[in-house]
Amino acid sequence: MSARAPILVDRALLPTAEAPIGNRLMRRFAEMNRLDRPLVLLAERPDRWTPTRNRVDRALEGQSRLEADIQRGGGALDAVLYLDFGLFSRQRRRHDALSDLADRYGVESQQLIALVASARMADALTEAVGVVRRLGDEASLAVELRSLLREGGGSG
Repeated sequence: MSARAPILVDRALLPTAEAPIGNRLMRRFAEMNRLDRPLVLLAERPDRWTPTRNRVDRALEGQSRLEADIQRGGGALDAVLYLDFGLFSRQRRRHDALSDLADRYGVESQQLIALVASARMADALTEAVGVVRRLGDEASLAVELRSLLREGGGSG
């Protein structure tokens, strides 16, 4: 069995809860699912975030809605990983979280590809994963996913 590395996608590249995911991006998520390439969303854990019941409920509701939308389009959301990018957060903690994620899929962290929106997230992930590509919006995400899936044939 050959391990397939997940593609990490910054949650900030997807539309907010009020807007639907575009058809082009839905097709890419469906293609990832067919090729057995897991989709893992990355989200920045807010500074000083305390998980109150109300905040947790809202986060889980948004995540469930997003997961349902992706599934309706034929895709599959495998996980959401919240990372701390605060000024005083430890880089080691991020590396460990990403290493644990890679272990879950039976791949090396250098096989992970992260598609991100912010320079801050790109800088924080540069040494923790194999490839980090900074993108501007949902349309560029759809194009980049198509390119990755075509050139990699879906393999990890």
